Amino acid sequence: MSGEDLVPEEISCGDQVFDIAFHPTSDFLATASIDGVVEVWKYGIGEGANQKLFTSSHHTSSCRGIRFNEKGDVLFSISSDLSLKGMDGNGNLVLNYENAHTNPINRIHIINEHNLVTGDDIGEVKLWDLRVGSQDKAAVMQWHLHEDFISGFAYNSGASTLISVSGDSTLAMYDFRNKKMTCRSDEQESELQCVQILKGGRKVVAGTQDGVMLLFSWDDWGDCSDRFPGHPETVDSMWKIDESTVITGSSDGFLRVVSLHPNKILGVIGDHEEFPVEGMCASRDGRVLGSFAHDEVIRFWDISMFVDDDGDEFDAEDEEVSGVKAGAAKVSKKDKKALKNAQKSATTAVPVGADGDAASDDDGEWEDCDSDEEGSGSDEGEGDEVDGEAVEMEGDSDEGSEEGSEMEESDGGSESDSDGDEDSDDSDAGRKAPKKLPTASEKFFADL
Repeated sequence: MSGEDLVPEEISCGDQVFDIAFHPTSDFLATASIDGVVEVWKYGIGEGANQKLFTSSHHTSSCRGIRFNEKGDVLFSISSDLSLKGMDGNGNLVLNYENAHTNPINRIHIINEHNLVTGDDIGEVKLWDLRVGSQDKAAVMQWHLHEDFISGFAYNSGASTLISVSGDSTLAMYDFRNKKMTCRSDEQESELQCVQILKGGRKVVAGTQDGVMLLFSWDDWGDCSDRFPGHPETVDSMWKIDESTVITGSSDGFLRVVSLHPNKILGVIGDHEEFPVEGMCASRDGRVLGSFAHDEVIRFWDISMFVDDDGDEFDAEDEEVSGVKAGAAKVSKKDKKALKNAQKSATTAVPVGADGDAASDDDGEWEDCDSDEEGSGSDEGEGDEVDGEAVEMEGDSDEGSEEGSEMEESDGGSESDSDGDEDSDDSDAGRKAPKKLPTASEKFFADL
């Protein structure tokens, strides 16, 4: 099978893409566009395998975010028209909250089967309980800690805690077990664009407008504990691979694989040419990454090397395998081992090939779920609280919380500043523009 057959072909939407979401159980992809249209596609491997199932025009202005619920029978969408909507597999509305916010809604995040959160352009965050029939009562909690647009969410289910980042250059924490338990960080040097939770809930990483990745220690929200300057431009988006590894999308158009603690840019898996990478997410099996930029095109990248044969996630601390350039040649395990040994002295990671295709056990149909399958009886005693038991978090005295306090040099030659006081001029001087990497075959045989 050729490298081009490892991922779906590009999908061209009707207008500029604002968000995408993979279905949790089937090969479906939903897209949100600047014209307010939501498109649902069935994707596949091979020429002509991608098929548009339907489009929805329920929003009157730009659709800024979409997410499937955990079962995949409802697709939620948010818009600058102030509304929160949900549709079934036929495109019919099953949820319609007009004026859900008083300002345009910018971000949505699924918490569990019954709860989701939204954030708007002035920094207001709302927690919704979808079991409540009335829209007025469905917003069970709301906060206004930020002073500018909400740019990203991350959720720690073990601690029932939400993290948000904002254009006001701050990070905020919300404890769902106690509405008054909130915290907001000090203002950072630039806008925070995206956020992920790593190290089993002990660390939070945020991407910034100046290309620096900030790391916060859990329960120490005043200021960042570490800084990793390595991107030449803004870190606009981020996707978590495992507890130590993320894929970043930058304004220079490149998607990079980044290890944190130890801090190192491992390689480049693809690019959107001159367009900033605005967002990304992985397929249900974690083998395909979809990304979008300032155009109508959704591109796909093979990230199956981050998943073991048994389906376990790749661990950057145990294996240093570089990023994958989509379309690279297939490499065997024996060759990967040899390539890995040859790379030990290299300063830049080299793309290697994929392990194979993603297999689907589903029938490819997005079926409507019977609303009677889960009745109101399952909600007994829940009230307005979020599902899940409260888990007591351990403090930073944990052995793992001290991990990686001294940060290694990045590939670009820039160093982390554990005090968070690094001069912006030093950060700019240490950055280098990414170079185009050779194919896996070229580098592999050259190293041998």
